[in-house]
Amino acid sequence: MKNKWMKGLALSGITSIAAACGATGEGSPEESVESTAEAVSACACANGADQRGTPIPASATYCGFRVCGGDHKDYECTGSGWSAVAGSSCGYGACRCTGGSDDQGRPIDPSATECGYRVCGGDHQFYTCQSSGWTGTGLSCSSSGSSSGAVCVSAQVGAYCGNDNVQNGVASTLYQCPGAGQAPTSSQVCGNGCTVAPTGTADFCAGGGTSGSCSAAGQAALAWEASQLAAGHSYSNLCLGFVEGAYHAANVWPTWLSGVDAVASMTQAEQRAGFVPWSGSCPCGAVIYWPACSLNGNDGHVAICNGDGTASTSGWPGYAGATHASIASLSSAECGLPPVGYLVP
Repeated sequence: MKNKWMKGLALSGITSIAAACGATGEGSPEESVESTAEAVSACACANGADQRGTPIPASATYCGFRVCGGDHKDYECTGSGWSAVAGSSCGYGACRCTGGSDDQGRPIDPSATECGYRVCGGDHQFYTCQSSGWTGTGLSCSSSGSSSGAVCVSAQVGAYCGNDNVQNGVASTLYQCPGAGQAPTSSQVCGNGCTVAPTGTADFCAGGGTSGSCSAAGQAALAWEASQLAAGHSYSNLCLGFVEGAYHAANVWPTWLSGVDAVASMTQAEQRAGFVPWSGSCPCGAVIYWPACSLNGNDGHVAICNGDGTASTSGWPGYAGATHASIASLSSAECGLPPVGYLVP
């Protein structure tokens, strides 16, 4: 069994370390990958009927299943029963989807489908009926009530591809495992496949995720950082120097990648026309900033986005850095604060 200990690095054991970036470092992130998936628990919704008045057996429902109701609103099956989807409108014949079946192979009656109708597909992701047909959402699901029907094998907490220490997993899906014998807490369908990383590093979605592919400069910068980390050069406490050196190696010399710490660099970056406030994702090669807080010595943090929900980051005492650290976990280490935003060099 692989010992991916870095995937389960506990935040509680290190967040007491005073930290600064560009000067002294910061608390360590848990090496896991943020999922865009919905956590799925057991659900069964009784007394439902679709827009035609056809009863829906409770046995055919599960968490996240959506159907068009008689009042022309979509309803979702939740742990507390049927819940109207705010702002939804359906039942006017604008959508009709054929050829569908759920993850247990049960065919979907096209006459039951309407705009917003949602079902768990055979690849364990939700599909929504739209005017153009069935559309994948990337949200993990299971009609049997567990997260994708998968079971974690490794005792080490962290992110695993479906073919790496996950029983009944889908190879192209990334699972967040809480421990051996437990269902994943969440999962993400990887559009470009899932990469099984070497021991000590979290598995991750391959390619640029949904945020686009890297420019040549971005690829070169990330490759330089990966080579430095692989050689044992963690740039401990020097996150700004790590990012600046990466883009210098790519022959790109942004003047805003200068200053005494990450906050000073961020102040310059925010004045640039291309600076994008954080909204949940960043493209590959973007320089991403976190604000000052007590756990980073009020110096902030800076890293380079991979475009798949992770970032390449330098190290600090007790942590050697990582090529694919979860942005969510980095935020947890930064006093629970989200990134401020990013700028693409």
